Amino acid sequence: ILIGKIWCFKRILLVELVGYGVQFAILVKDWVHQREVFPWRVGLKRSLELWFLGGVSCSINEESEEILNPTEKVIHFYRVPLIQENAIAELLKSVQKKKKESNQIVGLKTEQCFNIRLNSELSQQKLSVSRLERSRQYLLYLEPGRNALQSHLIDEFAAMVHDRMTECVYARKLTSFETSVVLEEVRFMPVLERGCAALEEINAEMGLAFDEQDSQYYARLFMDDIKRNPSTVELFDIAQSNSEHSRHWFFTGKLLLMGSP
Repeated sequence: ILIGKIWCFKRILLVELVGYGVQFAILVKDWVHQREVFPWRVGLKRSLELWFLGGVSCSINEESEEILNPTEKVIHFYRVPLIQENAIAELLKSVQKKKKESNQIVGLKTEQCFNIRLNSELSQQKLSVSRLERSRQYLLYLEPGRNALQSHLIDEFAAMVHDRMTECVYARKLTSFETSVVLEEVRFMPVLERGCAALEEINAEMGLAFDEQDSQYYARLFMDDIKRNPSTVELFDIAQSNSEHSRHWFFTGKLLLMGSP
């Protein structure tokens, strides 16, 4: 990631990994800006924030601030829109069809937010970036006189615009990338010492969905062939590969063993 003198030229060069490739995005003065946005916000989970205005007509402020706050750990830059007008119209139509209550949503705007964590205060000599993340923000317009959206409607809208498998909803403006999540310790299960019994215990604990045949097979695999104890990470990965819905070839392919069906 290479970042220019954003406090002086308001310009930033981002290199974003997308899948197995690399995407380059050059954000220049006219469409990158740092600012505080709307007066009421319901934040959303890695890539999503929701903003709501009840009965208020306003536009997304596109003016940049001249000086960045050197005490902030995470700074933000914005680009509008996230999606084009025709896509916004289709999304709004889908939202309004979802439930009768959703008709109170009469408009929406979108933007991209680039969250950048700095390791040190801004200076003219260097800019140390430790993490960069792109999020999406949605500003929902409600009918005049309407109160804030009920929580279940907010959850339903969030479900429509993000993938729970790979993204999360931010509950408030991002000020730090730190989380309270504590990683589980990697353990090695005593298969060499206890055989199938060890696999049956971890199977019940982690919900690996091994049946008796699976446990016997993997016990023999580690005891006789690999000749070491498996880690919990390995067993979890085996469980995913062993999962019926993950083996698409099982339904659509022809299985050959030593050249014979």
